[in-house]
Amino acid sequence: MNARQLFGKKCSMAGPTDRKAAGWKKVALATACLFVVLCLGRLPLVVDDRDQVQRLDAVVVLAGKGEQDAARMISGVRLFLNYDARYLILPLRHRFLNWDWFVRRYGLPGPVRETSVVIGTLDGEIQDYIECCGGTYAEAVKTYQLVSRLGINCFAVVSSSYHLLRARMAFQRVFPDADYRIYYVPGGNSNPRLDLLWWTSGANLRAVFEEYKKLLGGYFIYKAYRP
Repeated sequence: MNARQLFGKKCSMAGPTDRKAAGWKKVALATACLFVVLCLGRLPLVVDDRDQVQRLDAVVVLAGKGEQDAARMISGVRLFLNYDARYLILPLRHRFLNWDWFVRRYGLPGPVRETSVVIGTLDGEIQDYIECCGGTYAEAVKTYQLVSRLGINCFAVVSSSYHLLRARMAFQRVFPDADYRIYYVPGGNSNPRLDLLWWTSGANLRAVFEEYKKLLGGYFIYKAYRP
């Protein structure tokens, strides 16, 4: 199984019965994946460094889908403003999107100077990382490129609570621990309770199960690559 199969979506012509059976198989696989990952890596379910943050040079907001992306962006901007950070970094976004689009689309708080916003775009090298390791690892690599260029060594990574465990796994692989101070801050749910108790969310059930599978894949795939 390659990263495209593991981290991407598949199309199927299966009927309702087949899809239902496949759904239960995914649930069983996801549960097994969570058990294996937590046992092998002794990883916590909750990743939240908000109480440890003292200062920030930058806030890095990882990309999501739809409402999740909006919630991550809003949380990231608030963190950026609260700590008077120098940069707000969006590691991988479409090359035609600018800061004004995000402000209008998501109704972001502000003001945030456009000169403080750094938007990374896709290139050939990053595409290779997406193919072999998935989008989260590629965002970590792109973040490393950007913060190295900007001279940043202290920043926060903002993503949905259920995604932060894998995000931290990717960033710890890409960034040398001694050279950078990285905080991980949940910010992908409109209900703050779900930022901490993400595994209880019925609304995010499908995304959570998919994340279990990706978490297991990331545990092994990330170890095989380092930029």
